[in-house]
Amino acid sequence: MKWGQIKSIFIICFLVLDTFLVTQYLNKMNSEPQALPNQEISTIEDELNRMNVDYENVPSEAESAAYISAGRYQFTEKDVKSLNNQDVVNEGDMIVSTFENPISVPEEATRDDLSMFLDQMVLYGDEYTFWSWNEEHNIMLFFQSYNDQTVYFNKAGMLMVFLNKNHEVEYYAQTRLTNIELGEEKEMSQPIETLRSLIRNNHLYSGDRISNMQLGFHTLVPLDNGIQVFVPTWEITINKEKTYFVNAIDAQSISRDEEEFIEEVKNNVETIRQRDTGSDED
Repeated sequence: MKWGQIKSIFIICFLVLDTFLVTQYLNKMNSEPQALPNQEISTIEDELNRMNVDYENVPSEAESAAYISAGRYQFTEKDVKSLNNQDVVNEGDMIVSTFENPISVPEEATRDDLSMFLDQMVLYGDEYTFWSWNEEHNIMLFFQSYNDQTVYFNKAGMLMVFLNKNHEVEYYAQTRLTNIELGEEKEMSQPIETLRSLIRNNHLYSGDRISNMQLGFHTLVPLDNGIQVFVPTWEITINKEKTYFVNAIDAQSISRDEEEFIEEVKNNVETIRQRDTGSDED
């Protein structure tokens, strides 16, 4: 038998073997059940149960949600004149206002107490919601909200209130989002699937409890024209102590450092106040 014939026989044999292996693989794939969305949820539920995580406060189903876009509000002279007994520095998209007489705030102030302060002393106070009282800096932080959903850690939509050692408000800095528009509705990832992101990033441990889970917005991208786009975002509180953020569309964790946010805004505010004090002396 000539070598050419032997070579041809080997090629034919290998082709038959390859065809057989591919057929076997396809048959195996078709015989195994495919992963369905509810099976994936069952898997994460099994993992949470194994970890003894209490997730009863996690919404059972996801709804659609829309991105929003907004621009920076420019404060007007009319705005400034409406603030009585306050020395206001208007930077256009931010005002820094100092009270002629510091405003007392109860050490155990409730959200109702803080809401009353906002309504009486601050422009558009009903648009802001209390976030935290940072004791290290003695600062109260408020975020703007839209349709009762908080816009988290955005420098263009916040209220930072500075207190003295006597728990009195001395001054505050305010920015505001405006021309807020809803974008196209998007299907959200399953709420329970967001917990997978927390586990993967070592934020959720055995024995933890999901204290609260609610929907808000977080900055997605700033555009060149000053418009910002915000993505629907899950705010997830664990053991009533730590709060994390997860993109509600793709279930990816969003990194946010409150200390860093406060420091950046605080430094900007102090620069504005020092510049204003210097101009008054001149």
